[in-house]
Amino acid sequence: MSKKDKIQYLLISHLKKNGSIQLTLPDGISVEIGITQEDARGDVVIDDDDDYCWVKATRSHSEFILDSFNLGLSYEDDPSTILVEDADITDEGVPIKRLDIV
Repeated sequence: MSKKDKIQYLLISHLKKNGSIQLTLPDGISVEIGITQEDARGDVVIDDDDDYCWVKATRSHSEFILDSFNLGLSYEDDPSTILVEDADITDEGVPIKRLDIV
């Protein structure tokens, strides 16, 4: 088993037991990975039969969240912020949109 496979096994095992993990990376970036979701009563649960997963990355006042249904982005409201929106096509022919915040 390679180091990558061991890390992935440990990560998935931790998620199945605890629901999420938060990692602190260089330059103040925090990455949180989870498999929890709310049930019909609003309780946070881990559903072993579901393939649901979410990732949240934060740094300072910026954050993005990606899950099976959404892509969310928030950032500090600064008048000097520039938003650049672009469209492209992947090598597989899939049209994509790109948003850069500078």
